[in-house]
Amino acid sequence: MGARADETELRGRVADLRSALKVAGERIPAAVRTSVDDALTTADGRLDLGVEHTVVALVGGTGSGKSSLFNAISRMTFADVGVRRPTTSLMTACAWSERADALLDWVGVDRERRINRFSSLDGDQETQLTGLVLLDLPDHDSIATIHRETVDRVVPMADLVVWVVDPQKYADHALHAGYLQGMAGVEGSMLVVLNQLDTVPEGQRAEILADVQNLLTVDGLGEVEVLGASAVTGDGIAEIRSRLATIVGQRSRAALRVATELSRAAEQLTDVLPAEVARRSASGVPGTVDALADLVGLPERTTTAAHTLDDGTRAGADGALTAASVTQLREAWLERAGAHLGPAWRDSLVEGTPEDEEIARRATAAVRAVRLPAGPSRGVRGWRAATAVGAVLGVVALVAWLVLVLTDAAADDVQLLLLGLGVVGVVLGLVGVLAWRGARRAQSRARAETFSGAVREGLARVVHDLLETPADAVLGAHAEARTLALAALSREAARHARSGD
Repeated sequence: MGARADETELRGRVADLRSALKVAGERIPAAVRTSVDDALTTADGRLDLGVEHTVVALVGGTGSGKSSLFNAISRMTFADVGVRRPTTSLMTACAWSERADALLDWVGVDRERRINRFSSLDGDQETQLTGLVLLDLPDHDSIATIHRETVDRVVPMADLVVWVVDPQKYADHALHAGYLQGMAGVEGSMLVVLNQLDTVPEGQRAEILADVQNLLTVDGLGEVEVLGASAVTGDGIAEIRSRLATIVGQRSRAALRVATELSRAAEQLTDVLPAEVARRSASGVPGTVDALADLVGLPERTTTAAHTLDDGTRAGADGALTAASVTQLREAWLERAGAHLGPAWRDSLVEGTPEDEEIARRATAAVRAVRLPAGPSRGVRGWRAATAVGAVLGVVALVAWLVLVLTDAAADDVQLLLLGLGVVGVVLGLVGVLAWRGARRAQSRARAETFSGAVREGLARVVHDLLETPADAVLGAHAEARTLALAALSREAARHARSGD
């Protein structure tokens, strides 16, 4: 991947990470937000300057011989080497580039403290370090606050940090606790040089180098390379220059530093955006509608609707819900929807969900708004009429038959006809009664189903409007922020993070 492709890919990751912060807002911990903001600021500044240079910062404590090492690597006597008090007070830069001024302005190196290595007489022999910008920083343990502030400001800007330690103070607590232990995860952007190796007996040098490596392992930096050198005798300087030449020769080394910082910041953000958080609250809707239906007394109201013939007013009347009656339901919803959310996200969920009073009012209104067809159905009316006709026909026919039989006023066939009509009328009446009762039961079932369905539909709208929609706004923002943070990770880290979702 070339420098331009590196820059395009990194700017996309910066945009994703910044969007994740915007979506999450104040719902992530302040310390994480500050850390991510700082990483974005550093990345923006570095990308604005391009990624064709590799900034290497020499950082060390008082007396470590850092400035002497700077001079030895650059093969020039430019950095201040203390005599009375070996303390570097000003930042110095040596650039193997004709176009490093904008970068050095960004880092904050004074114009008079810069040198272009190619401008020297032997500049044509330094092409193997083309693109290197070597910085000699103030001592990190200086009593001058401004010196420590410079170190703290510049270290995150460097593509490679070379920690220069000496045989007497390589285990210095201020170095390990104040700097090294906080850099776990960016081992690829660090190098440790044990300087002044000439002050250590030759037979003990391997042991002391191993001890430095062990201390780094304890700090969580076991992969950091340790080199030994002596700026006085020149031992190890060629190896350091060779190592720097290899690093500078790697494609887009600066981009790798930015990528590492972005991945670290994105991991911080994904750590506070748990994958276990649901993306939507829909799974809790059916149970909440059921619970709300029980609260409004839907079974009893449905029975009333089934056995009355009004427009549903009686079934929906009385029994208005109170705020207290829905408190437990609202809390159960928030508990379910907010599972695994961080404190600030949960607060956002609670604040966005209407209070108990509004839920009770809307649920009561949903019940009272249901209307049913008043009066008996067409089937009930039809069978009732058929029953009446059959009963009248049967009674009239039987009475006529009885009169004729008693008075013997008609022929036998007429009597039989009247008897038959009477029997048919009675049967029709009985069938009508049975059918009428069946129609009444069917109407009751239909009214019950219609009323219950309409109430549940209304309660579902209440749950959707007052509970589901506000929850989905928070859960959706959480999911979007996490997705963007994952996109800001390196490809390998993103695959690993997604595999754990």
